[in-house]
Amino acid sequence: MTATIYITQQAYETSQTIKDMDYHDRVELCDDNPDFENRPGYRLKNANYLPLQPLPSHPTSVMFNSNEKVKIELPANLRGCIFENAPDLPEKYADIVSYWSGPTQNSNDSGAIYFQCPLNTYMVELESGTEGMIVQDRLLSEGIVVAITGLAGLASSLTADEFIEVHIPVDENMLGVEPDMFRSTAQYGMNKAGFEIVYLKVSDILASPSPDHIYIDLFQNELIDYGYWY
Repeated sequence: MTATIYITQQAYETSQTIKDMDYHDRVELCDDNPDFENRPGYRLKNANYLPLQPLPSHPTSVMFNSNEKVKIELPANLRGCIFENAPDLPEKYADIVSYWSGPTQNSNDSGAIYFQCPLNTYMVELESGTEGMIVQDRLLSEGIVVAITGLAGLASSLTADEFIEVHIPVDENMLGVEPDMFRSTAQYGMNKAGFEIVYLKVSDILASPSPDHIYIDLFQNELIDYGYWY
């Protein structure tokens, strides 16, 4: 079972426009349309993998998570390629991130092991194949993961068909094709001018493996489809 990440109609249209483009196609698109990369939805993970849908035109209710008990982080120890036996994973991380994020894009790319999070690296199991090395360990997440804690209480006070609105800051230093910041242990910039907005449905929150702990592989670093070169 996989949850749905709801976004505005404009963000959804953006995600659908670029979902089958590689890095070079997106660069060309943005060269021809200079403001396109600033459109809502542009920085989200590829829509062929992240389960995105447009927010219903007349949602029952949308609540912004200004509740002081709700905390949003983009932790350094969950940024980059995270494999199943990483030493510092939150409880139920594999189940939670899969539920909210869908499948990883590069699950069979052995180059991903060179882009492991420096705070969560280990000797990933490999096996020789006819076309090179085959990764035996499961790739759980590969982009920039947002961690949302403390939503269970708010969600339980709402009806199943209501939504909670979440604003996620966009740190451009972490999202480009150059890998230095993405692969570093630096903290994600939380006080940025730009942000993406997602909406989580209450029924999805309450049905999740851990309603009070949500992990979404939400933002796509350009390396994910440019290629894990090293």
